[in-house]
Amino acid sequence: MLPQAGGREVIPLEQLVYCEVQGRRLYLHRLDGSVLDCPGRMKELEGQLDGRFFKCHRSYLVNLDHLQGFGGGLARLPGGGQVPVSRLREQELATALLRRMRQREEAR
Repeated sequence: MLPQAGGREVIPLEQLVYCEVQGRRLYLHRLDGSVLDCPGRMKELEGQLDGRFFKCHRSYLVNLDHLQGFGGGLARLPGGGQVPVSRLREQELATALLRRMRQREEAR
């Protein structure tokens, strides 16, 4: 749930492609291309998300279910979107992605 003008909005996690923080504002990028913004901090947001999200950079969380590939310091997302991946997190991202793919297969 995110604070919005006039109350709170419920966002299904499968609709989120990635999240970013700039200053004290969170920007949540959805599959339909829309972006929701609200006040907050990355740490608070991380506590509301599940294991399908990976912190690939200090300012970005990516939904592993929508990740189309990564390399060269960038993660590729639907619609041609890209977000930075820290050099130090690339191996962790590969491991997290494989783990998520296995979870999805086991759930079928």
